[in-house]
Amino acid sequence: MATSRTIQRVIIVVLMLFILWQLSPLRDPHTKWLTFAIGVTFLCLLLGLRLFYARRVAGKVFQRLPATISFIQEPSASWKKMGEGDRAFEELEAMRFVPIGIFRIPELGILASGFVREEDQLAALVFELPGVTRWVEVFLEYQNGDSLSVSNAQLSSGLDSMPGERSVNQKGLSVRQVVERIRLERGAGLARTIRASDLTRLYREAYRRKQEWRRSRGGITTEEALRMTRLR
Repeated sequence: MATSRTIQRVIIVVLMLFILWQLSPLRDPHTKWLTFAIGVTFLCLLLGLRLFYARRVAGKVFQRLPATISFIQEPSASWKKMGEGDRAFEELEAMRFVPIGIFRIPELGILASGFVREEDQLAALVFELPGVTRWVEVFLEYQNGDSLSVSNAQLSSGLDSMPGERSVNQKGLSVRQVVERIRLERGAGLARTIRASDLTRLYREAYRRKQEWRRSRGGITTEEALRMTRLR
């Protein structure tokens, strides 16, 4: 936990200050205690400022997170334009993923190209934040309602996964490696059957449940906030 690590670091720094205080050449004990107290106070002030900044960042992010998202299908010409010579598209199709179309998610400002491989209940989305970054996410849902996803996004959100949701993010993986990783991680649980017509509905529902869970616990936690500030 981020908070636990922060507390551990504070304790270490306080101990170092105490050792330096003991080794200090100052003779007057009152002056030594005053120096130590000033050092601890300064440390607490820095910690407080960091927590304040982290919570402020988290609050802004939480306010911007939409409660639900929508998938608006783009014309078929967009698929041809995006898919032509695109390595991610080519790799997914070479692994028997069937393309279903390109969608705009206006609430997040991103594009998502969908693929499904019904033989092993896997769905894939190639996300693009235009002009910024692209990443691939492959996911499945189990019959008990749990889910598993693997992506190669360059940056992690820093947010917790809700109970029953397992997310693996490892930047630098190729599309094929992402698919291989989810096959290794999926375990013995029975996956829910997925068809091309199910993809956007399943993703919308999973996103909605995640946001409802996050709001039910009061928004973004201090631990998440601290992780987010380290990722900025």
